[in-house]
Amino acid sequence: MFNLERSNSKDAELEAVIGLAIRSLASDIHISAEAGHVILSGRVADFAAKRQIDSLVQSVAGVNNLTNGMQIVSGAD
Repeated sequence: MFNLERSNSKDAELEAVIGLAIRSLASDIHISAEAGHVILSGRVADFAAKRQIDSLVQSVAGVNNLTNGMQIVSGAD
């Protein structure tokens, strides 16, 4: 899920782009962006998925900083 209710359209666009980039890796992730600072929270199945999401997000244009608060939970999507 992504949060598209941002006052800044660039932040909303960044959240949407990230959501599309990571949707095949996890479905229970909340994405928040503010002035290029992206915060991820939610659940992933394993450490490899968390690292892959981290790399994908950092490669998105406009991401200046990333706080990855995702939890590894066995059996997560």
